[in-house]
Amino acid sequence: MYFHPRFKIKGRGLILFYFILFYLFISSIFFFVFFFETNRQKKQEEIQKEQKKSLKERQEESRNEGLAKSLSEENKGFLLLKKMGYTFDFFFEF
Repeated sequence: MYFHPRFKIKGRGLILFYFILFYLFISSIFFFVFFFETNRQKKQEEIQKEQKKSLKERQEESRNEGLAKSLSEENKGFLLLKKMGYTFDFFFEF
């Protein structure tokens, strides 16, 4: 049995040749699977780190957002203070 007309490999040499081909094929598959899997895992970890923020960071962001908003006239606290006679001129000047 010949592998190719130019290469006259018989017997044990042919078995060794096929074994080497099989080994190279399998090792390349494992390399690519490992390489792409580790890259995918690293990207997922980076995304999760970005999504997960510490409690202090979330509190600070929500506090800054709340402080940036001014009280609207529809706010119940604003209406109660207005009924009690408070003036709000100094609250809106920064």
